[in-house]
Amino acid sequence: MLPKDHFKGQVAFITGGGTGIGRAITERLTELGATCCIVSRKKQTLDKTAEEIQKKYQVTLFLCASWLKYIIT
Repeated sequence: MLPKDHFKGQVAFITGGGTGIGRAITERLTELGATCCIVSRKKQTLDKTAEEIQKKYQVTLFLCASWLKYIIT
């Protein structure tokens, strides 16, 4: 078992962080002290996930919306 501050000072960039496995990874890394930047295609999903994790762990998450549409055009 890793100590709660194992990833303190580290930044994790998690794609698909709003749901499923990505969300679980976001929660676990947050538990271990990482600052997380979560990315998802749907802003509503990101907002909901961030709000729930922030309440549970009293942390700040960085949110990013999908940038794919800007790369394609």
